[in-house]
Amino acid sequence: MNLCIHLSIVSLLLAFYTSCSITSNITEVNQNRTPSFTSIPQLDFILEENYLIVYTLQRGSADGKNFSTALDFQNYAWALNKAKYREQKKYDNSELDNLHTKKFRDNFDTYFEELKNSIQYKKLYKETVEYKNDCAKEWNKNLNKSFELMKKITKLHFQFPKSVKIYITHPAVSNGSALDRKNFKIAWGDWGHFPNYSTVYLWHEILHSFMDIDDVSHAVIQMATDNELRARLNNTTFPPFVGHESLKPLMDKIYSKWKTYLNSEMNLIDFAKTINDSL
Repeated sequence: MNLCIHLSIVSLLLAFYTSCSITSNITEVNQNRTPSFTSIPQLDFILEENYLIVYTLQRGSADGKNFSTALDFQNYAWALNKAKYREQKKYDNSELDNLHTKKFRDNFDTYFEELKNSIQYKKLYKETVEYKNDCAKEWNKNLNKSFELMKKITKLHFQFPKSVKIYITHPAVSNGSALDRKNFKIAWGDWGHFPNYSTVYLWHEILHSFMDIDDVSHAVIQMATDNELRARLNNTTFPPFVGHESLKPLMDKIYSKWKTYLNSEMNLIDFAKTINDSL
């Protein structure tokens, strides 16, 4: 084969391989930094008993409807074994794997079995099951509408894993956090303070899986879900703002730019970046 032709073929192959490699890397970066969503989120509502027990005991307080159920269980667990009650507080309840290690089981299986056989726990469990079913019913009722609204508000193209896992706790011990942002694991449990409350805040926690962890990103998430989504679902308006009190001054600063953002082609992630750059 002519040497020039041979070299040309090699060059073309190298160029093709390099192009594929670069394209692959860009795709990977885009998936990690700017999610490209293509499907509706399918939520799996889970009542994980060890997590329910530990979270309820570690909160140490309760309020709202049926608050006495949680308080009665906390008081019973304390009276049953004060040493074990204190010891379980050392475990980080946001790390679910911690609650299933051999060390944890060896320390707490007997204590937890006694708790689970109590009247107090059975009432807590029953009410949590009912709340879990109510959350699932509300989410599924609102899913199509809330999904379309979130696409309009965020301007993101949604793609989710096969299952977004929602770990439910008793609503009297307020809970709402992204347990594992990378793997879409969320903790949830809170009595509603307005219609479609769980729908709004589950979307809030879902967005935490795609946004940076800082005050600006959190304020932008609150603007998108706690306020914009809530207002559109419930046919109401804002301000006044709903959300963490500590972030409301920042939301006041963002508000005029938020209205401009809604009429732009910018997506929510880029909007948060522009706000961060302007501060």
